[in-house]
Amino acid sequence: MTSQPETNPQPKRFSPILLIFLALPLLGIIIALVMLRGERNLNGVEGAAVEQSYTTTGWRADDFELPALNGSEPIQLSDYLGRVVFVNFWATDCVPCVRELPAFEEFMREQGENGAVILAINGGESAALVRQFLSGINVSADAFPIALDTDLDLRQQYGVIALPTTFVIDSEGIIRSRKLGEITLQNLRDYVAQIS
Repeated sequence: MTSQPETNPQPKRFSPILLIFLALPLLGIIIALVMLRGERNLNGVEGAAVEQSYTTTGWRADDFELPALNGSEPIQLSDYLGRVVFVNFWATDCVPCVRELPAFEEFMREQGENGAVILAINGGESAALVRQFLSGINVSADAFPIALDTDLDLRQQYGVIALPTTFVIDSEGIIRSRKLGEITLQNLRDYVAQIS
């Protein structure tokens, strides 16, 4: 007589590896929701603009050269040395970015040819799309310099994580402030008054 091994049914347990594979997507969703909520706060909630001042000496703005929307000479930051410069990162699908554009037009009219300047850096969009968008909201494509950062390299170089983001650069090329969120006409005037 052959003895058969006793079958002692043991309860099945979850494998730790299976548990990890189930938890990772959930963790990813939670992180994505938190980041999305943070971006939404910066992109449209009243009072969500965050200003960070850089009062350290010597933090020079990285020079750049990008194609201009109007097809003229490329836009290069160093061409504006001697003037206060606002480097504004924006996109057509960013609601507070769009709200800023008429203020930029007004500000540039006030500043004249040799005053402070706004360099509006559009990220990831084609020239045709940006031109069509501007004409649809009745903002002149020639009211202020608009550069095209189609591959988003400059946005990455400047560490931009939310739109709009504006860097305030003094006449010597030093970054004096970085504003996350919408910038108003009065903000622009105040910055010029503070650092001129």
